Amino acid sequence: MARPRALAKGLLEYGTVTLEGCARACLVQGIWAGAACLCAAVLLSPWSATGGLIGGMFFVGLGMVFGQDRKTWKSGLGSYDGVILGLLWGGVLSEGAAPALLFPLALLGGLTLQRPLHRLFNQLALPPLAMPGLATVWLCDAVFMVFGEQFWIHPGPSLLGTPGEIAAIVIIVAVAARCSLRGAVMAVLLATVAAVLSGLWYKEADGVGPPSLWAITVA
Repeated sequence: MARPRALAKGLLEYGTVTLEGCARACLVQGIWAGAACLCAAVLLSPWSATGGLIGGMFFVGLGMVFGQDRKTWKSGLGSYDGVILGLLWGGVLSEGAAPALLFPLALLGGLTLQRPLHRLFNQLALPPLAMPGLATVWLCDAVFMVFGEQFWIHPGPSLLGTPGEIAAIVIIVAVAARCSLRGAVMAVLLATVAAVLSGLWYKEADGVGPPSLWAITVA
């Protein structure tokens, strides 16, 4: 009986830490906040949400092997790079082409960059935030360009259209407001500006740009 209980406990902790990583990707914390953020991502783009979940699970599974201490690992601070990396791979994953097979290598690259970049930013007395994940995305973009491929592919329409996008925004704002009302107000203002400006840039009929550009990233 001890072994099944230990396995169940391990799986529960694995899932909990993954959800913590999802929450940290939206600059909040808590497993329920992580679950809410993941639901919002599903409404905006199922493919991006799938990539984010896989990325978070990958970083949770191998984080301590790559030098994360127990406290960093358990808090989700060691896995949200993977969540962000996976979210930004949503477009490539939605195509289902050969480049999508490089996703595990990208996640491995992100994990490899974490420790040296964190050390560098600590020496500079700066917060690393999601730099390992973002740096990996930039490297992916460069590699794709070298081989004549497009990395920044739109991950497809949102799950429920405009109502789903509105619901996702409400979820994110509610979670942020629970953490910091001032931060939530700032997120709404900046996301609104980004949505309108991207709508003008892409000359969208409804005046709002693609939500993948602003709904989570800017907020």
